Amino acid sequence: MSETIGKSFFKHITNCLGELTSDHLPRGTHSMVTTLVSNMIENTEYNGRDVTVMVLYALCLLDKLARLGYKLTGSTINLLFQTAVIVSSEFLDDEPYDARLWVNIFVSGVTDATIRTLKNSFLDHLDWDVQVSSKDFKTRCPPGFQFQTIC
Repeated sequence: MSETIGKSFFKHITNCLGELTSDHLPRGTHSMVTTLVSNMIENTEYNGRDVTVMVLYALCLLDKLARLGYKLTGSTINLLFQTAVIVSSEFLDDEPYDARLWVNIFVSGVTDATIRTLKNSFLDHLDWDVQVSSKDFKTRCPPGFQFQTIC
């Protein structure tokens, strides 16, 4: 990801998270997003494209939660976003990483047991429906973002 594309991408993600909350974003949200993405690239075998798709997919999962009537607030959005990224990685990757690795990736200090609890609770709230339509995915993409579907 080039520096210019990267900055606009992170701004887009932060703006999307702001749209999802019913109140203000906590200070440091932009930093949390950039740190999470950096941690994913440094500590996993995911490349920039993989991480980009996972982050956009995570936004779609948060959209689903909001449509189901869950109130996403500034005080919980960072934790929910990071949990959504884990869920998206497990859905999109045939061999996802386990909770022990995510402890090193998560921006806020949590244990692997906490990550498992957060993930299961998140999935329960979605009624384990993590399917996202192509239309919903494209809605969350930044302007000019291009992706290929593989059939």
